[in-house]
Parts: sequence; structure tokens; C-alpha cells
Amino acid sequence: MKKIFSLLIIASFLGCSEKNNDIFITNKLEDRLLVFQRNTDSNTSDFYTKVYEADAATGKILNELGGYPRIQARTYYDLVYYNDEILTKRSTGELIRFNLDSNTQTITDFNQDVYNLMVLDGRLFGTKYNTSSIDLVEIDELGNVISVIDTYEELPDSPSNNRTGMYRITFSPEENLLIVSRRLSFLSDAIDKLYLYNVKTGSKKEVDINNYQSIISGNSGRIYALKTVDTPNSLYSKLIEFNKETGEELRDVYIFDDYLSDSDELVFFSSLNQILVIRGYESMEKVDVNSGKLITTPIDYDYSFLGGLRMTR
Repeated sequence: MKKIFSLLIIASFLGCSEKNNDIFITNKLEDRLLVFQRNTDSNTSDFYTKVYEADAATGKILNELGGYPRIQARTYYDLVYYNDEILTKRSTGELIRFNLDSNTQTITDFNQDVYNLMVLDGRLFGTKYNTSSIDLVEIDELGNVISVIDTYEELPDSPSNNRTGMYRITFSPEENLLIVSRRLSFLSDAIDKLYLYNVKTGSKKEVDINNYQSIISGNSGRIYALKTVDTPNSLYSKLIEFNKETGEELRDVYIFDDYLSDSDELVFFSSLNQILVIRGYESMEKVDVNSGKLITTPIDYDYSFLGGLRMTR
């Protein structure tokens, strides 16, 4: 669930001189593509990588957002937009805050045990890692726990890299829902659980679902999943839509011709109604969830990662 950008820490906020850009006024950043590039500018050699805002439809780079210096640490990809700031956690137990109005950057202490930052209903949420469990929590800006929404205890016979079975997290801003998929058994044909938490009403719902490689929430209460199909003669992935209230699979949205082994980080772009599937480095691949078409857009620049605010945790 943790999206890690190894060996990089954000140190300063650069290049946001276009103060009238819609992104800074109406928070359109959530529908932008975020592009991480190796820095080749010798005039700013202190910055190992830069991050840019790009058009999600064309891949065209629009604005430079910040720079990442050469420091031994980790910066996590679960960037969030909160109170006119971009928040990013780093592994040294700090939060880097980019203020989009003043173009300033500050660093504050942050709970080192909290990951997978998310914003819903104007509030911060995340997951807190304990010795033998994981808590889904509401937090303040220092990572202090305000309330525990749910706790996932270690499971018997679970693998060492996932003792609690907590697998993927997505969220629906329209419905104020945190959505968690969890494996209770690690057999290939086991039924998983989907937990729906309404952070406004405090309600919780539990649904049986099939085992999915990844999940992503879309528009109008719809939800999608990347599913692995393994038969004696073939192994491939497909993007499906399912009913989050019942767990019933509704349709195949798109069937890929191969197995997407490293494509768990799905990104949803609300205005396009498209899901970015991250694979390869020469093009950007998005699936239109209405038409079921795969849209391949050539990328004429190098990048180390493509992402967005509406990305699977």
C-alpha cells in the first residue's frame, strides 16, 4: 500500500509563478497527472528529481511543482491536498508542506508510524502501523491520532509481508467513503472482504468480494478493480467494474493481453472518467471506463514515475 520514492526528500517548492492558474484556485490538481523526472538542469544540480503538473489527457507538462534533493531517505507517493497545501510524508518522521498560495515550504514533525495519507470531508486520514496490527485512523496535521476507525489484527498463516491482510485502500470524495480491501485467507480461490467507512456518518459496511490485484473508486459511486486471470493456458489481467454494495462483478471494462505484475498503482481522473494504468515508460495508458477503450498516449520525455492525487494506496 505504501508508495515509496526512494532516496529522495522534498526540500523546496519551485516554479509556481502562475498565480492565476486554475489549479491553485479551485483545486484542479486532483485531476492532473503528476510527473516525476530526473533533473538534468546543471543550474539546479542539488535537485535530483523534479515533480511537475501535467495534462492528464495529453501528458503535456504544464507547471513545475517542486524539487527533490539528493538525501538518503524516502518520500512516499501518497501526496494529499489539504488546506491549500500539498502534504508529503518522508521516512525521517516529518511532513513536508507546500503552500500553493505563498509558494513556501515548511517541514513539521509527523508521526513516524502513520502512512497512506488521505483527505475526505476536509479531514486527514491514514493508517497507523502497530506491532501486531494496523489501525485505520483520523489524524491531525502532526499525525496524532484523533480517532481509530477500525483495527486489523494479524491473521494466522499470513505471509511475512502482509500479516494483517490489509491490501488496498481507495476513497470516494463524493460519498465521503474510505474503502479498504482485505485478505482473510491467502488461498488462491479465497473470498476477500471490502470495508466501506463513511467518515461523515461513522457507518461501516462489510462486503464479500473476489480477490483483486488493486481497486480504485470512480465517479457516481462506481468502483473498479484490476483482476488477475490465471488459467492452464494463459495468465492476464483485466479491469472490471463491480458493485461495492454487494460485491457482484458487473462487467469487464477492458481485458489486457498480458499480466500486469507491477501495475497496482491505479489513478482515477474524474473529469476524463479514465483510469491510468502505470506500466512501461514510452507511453501513458488509460482506460475509459464508459467506452471500455484503451487510450495510449505517447510520452516524449523521460520520467521515473507517473501518479496523481486519486491514486490507490
